Amino acid sequence: MTACSCPNCGSHDTQKLSVGYAQGMRVIEDRVSYSAWSRRCAPPEPNPIVPWWVPALALVSLFVLYPAAQPILEGEELMVVLRALRFRIALWLLGGLLLVVVVRLIANGWYLCTAFRIEYEQWRQSWICRRCGVRYIPRSD
Repeated sequence: MTACSCPNCGSHDTQKLSVGYAQGMRVIEDRVSYSAWSRRCAPPEPNPIVPWWVPALALVSLFVLYPAAQPILEGEELMVVLRALRFRIALWLLGGLLLVVVVRLIANGWYLCTAFRIEYEQWRQSWICRRCGVRYIPRSD
């Protein structure tokens, strides 16, 4: 078996994933169209850990909670004290949420800088069998 033959079925009808992806791309009127084979050979896409709406939710909740703090600054009644207590609890919860968001954003950065690059490099080295569809990285014996 040669380096370019399929380890599953032994077929020599194999192709690099990057070549299969490029061959199936067509540009029609400034739009890119992909064939089924091209989509099958597509490179990995970055998959962020934190969706875009999590930081947006944190910012919106901050703007919602800030006006709730205004009555605390104006009076000394029992209801104001209870609101202050609720506000402090809400601030602790918001702080915890922001901490989670920051940690997740750092994790996203790590993923894009390391894990995604490894996945992409494996894709660049991979071949696909056109007969059985098995993906593999040829061994260099």
